[in-house]
Amino acid sequence: MIRKLIFCLLLCISVSVFGEEEVYSYGDFEYTIDANDEVCITGLVSEEITDWHSFFEEKTDKKEVNIVIPRTIENKLVTKIGYGAFSFCNSLTIIEIPDSVISIGDSAFSSCESLTSIEIPDSVTTIGESAFYNCKSLTNINIPKSVTSIGGGVFSGCKKLLNVNISDKNENFAVINNILYNKKEKSVISCFSNDSHVTIPSGIKKIGLEAFASCYSLVNIKIPNTVISIEEKAFSHCFLLASVEIPNSVIYIEKEAFYSCDSLTTINIPYSVISIGGGVFSGCKKLLNVN
Repeated sequence: MIRKLIFCLLLCISVSVFGEEEVYSYGDFEYTIDANDEVCITGLVSEEITDWHSFFEEKTDKKEVNIVIPRTIENKLVTKIGYGAFSFCNSLTIIEIPDSVISIGDSAFSSCESLTSIEIPDSVTTIGESAFYNCKSLTNINIPKSVTSIGGGVFSGCKKLLNVNISDKNENFAVINNILYNKKEKSVISCFSNDSHVTIPSGIKKIGLEAFASCYSLVNIKIPNTVISIEEKAFSHCFLLASVEIPNSVIYIEKEAFYSCDSLTTINIPYSVISIGGGVFSGCKKLLNVN
């Protein structure tokens, strides 16, 4: 996604990203200190580990890198992994997160292409949007009972992801047929299925932010007549999506919901829809009919 790429490149200009906050370094890590005198890991010092160049070209000499985040830095507790902190750390294969961390920020591990698995400690309550976007080697992840918030598109582009295991004691989330749902909000959070045909269960009210983004195998989807909202970029970059029937329960279709759905030829907008966001069909180069 072009916007995500631009975002990740801008992370290289680390000082400006964090505004007026002072950025410190400790070992391999860059960090800030928040108002509670707690540490937020914001990035890595070594440019060899953070290598966004390999996004454009395949490298054969990648080094395997294992990272252990300390529980404390300068006697201050490490409680957050910040916005894009490990984005494009393409050599990162294993990372250990201490049980002091409560928050994993937006895009924290996006495009960590060598990361195969990650253990999220029971201390974590929040996992941000696109936190594991495009982690192409990720195969397994466990969501502990402590997690109460997971952002949209958290596993978009994770084409090898086979198992997202939700703790039996977690009452907030469920995985059904390789789709992650928020049970309390009755919403789709993220699809990591390689199926070509998907049926969303009845009772779901919202298809969330980037929920099916980069589901490259998806050809068609059945949306139940309980869905009210299709959110931003919900089906973006679903290159094989050929047809979708929007039920007359839908009221809102947010911007770029079907961005770059290359195979989409026809779509029907029911009478129930009162709001359609900008660029909703941008990049749909085969779209002939919007009824």
